[in-house]
Amino acid sequence: MKTNLNLSMETNTTFLPQKALHQQLLLEIENIDIIFSKIDLVLNEDLYSLEKDSYHFVAKMLMQLTNNNRSSKTFAASLFQDVYRTEITSASAGYIAFMFGKSFAKYLIQSDIKNKNTTELQNELKVAVEYFKRLLVEFTKISRVEDVRNIIIACCGADDDLATAIWEALQLSGLEGKIFIENGKQDHYIVEYKEGYVFDLNPFGFMLTNNKKWEAYDCKVLIVDGLVEKISELDHILTKNLETKQPMAIIAHGFSEEVVATLRANQERNILNIQPIRIPPDIDSLNVANDISVVCGTLPISIMKGDMLVFTKYEDLPTVDSIKLQEKQCVFENQNTKAAVSMQIQSLLEKRLNHQLHEEVQNLFDKRMRSLVNNGVTIYLPNMPVNKQDEQRVKIDTTLRQIKTILNNGIVDSKEIASSIKTKTNKNNIESCFYKALLDTFSKKDQRVSPLSAFIGCNLASKTILLFLMSSGLVEFI
Repeated sequence: MKTNLNLSMETNTTFLPQKALHQQLLLEIENIDIIFSKIDLVLNEDLYSLEKDSYHFVAKMLMQLTNNNRSSKTFAASLFQDVYRTEITSASAGYIAFMFGKSFAKYLIQSDIKNKNTTELQNELKVAVEYFKRLLVEFTKISRVEDVRNIIIACCGADDDLATAIWEALQLSGLEGKIFIENGKQDHYIVEYKEGYVFDLNPFGFMLTNNKKWEAYDCKVLIVDGLVEKISELDHILTKNLETKQPMAIIAHGFSEEVVATLRANQERNILNIQPIRIPPDIDSLNVANDISVVCGTLPISIMKGDMLVFTKYEDLPTVDSIKLQEKQCVFENQNTKAAVSMQIQSLLEKRLNHQLHEEVQNLFDKRMRSLVNNGVTIYLPNMPVNKQDEQRVKIDTTLRQIKTILNNGIVDSKEIASSIKTKTNKNNIESCFYKALLDTFSKKDQRVSPLSAFIGCNLASKTILLFLMSSGLVEFI
């Protein structure tokens, strides 16, 4: 068939009927199996099983190593979507969707499904899925400390130092804490616990005490999204502060010499206890004034919005529980704004998801969210090549997501699932194909997996594969 487009472009199209489509897919699945088995074998020799990796590797294999025909690419793209969607819902579900999907497709192609309509097949599939769900409910157990340790060991392979660092971080953070990863310059892993909202800011060193620190409780805060150039702009605020004798921090992008000198002179005379603090002039500090304002429960004074310091009332300035100031960091503690900070973090997470292909932008969001976590743990990676750091980050991410999944949803022994369905694979129908695919997925290795990962991985992949194979054919562009 020849189609003319705008009288200047020609495309040839060929219709690939269902039978030919199935033949091509069967060859493609065998090709994927061979490639996957070889890679998995090599990784297992290095004590790092592919099933513990993130979905990224499986996705690359599906999209880059499949044959360059339309049927193979379409099948790989459909399976990739399931791998991605399930993995972001529950850790390891992407791997399960991949393993189950290719096996289920193979068994469906080899069975006699063309004599039934789609509705009949979907009803049969629903019966198999419901039985699988009941098995998962029956065999699911509460996760134990040993399960957490086993996941760490499996994900880290022979890297005992990394496994120890992750375990220490989990003990410090607890179930509700946050764990962040930073590149370090030291020769070993460092695990650091911090309390309060920590921001990288630049105070004036000569205004700190002899030990280069300043600490204040029930502290007033003035946040200026701009420069403080004249002491006259602060005159009414300083007068009120002189009456209350309350410690105070003024946070801005910069201060004139006049302002700093006046505050320093009053500090030396023990008249005022006010610290001017600068926001660093770098890209990492974008929107930091807004984030600090959320922590403090106020809005920044912004010239861009028409605000003026001279009209700012001292009584309207927020008071935070405490501020601890060091040479390069400022730590805020404020119990009253926890809900607002949580909403800010949720907003940043949503924005981060919209920039998944821009790593530098994601890093900026990560830095902002790290400052907004009240209690968190940071794992500092040793000084190592960039590719090695990336590998360690993947291992840590995979480990933590799997641990969170099993702690939230329990754990199930794959051997118990496999032994319960062995007697249901002797028929030539879609239920039998479903159970055979389950055996391929869960019986080859002793696995303890999350029931949620097992269910959504198999359920979503089975529906996608069935609809794809029941299509009447495929149009190929040549």
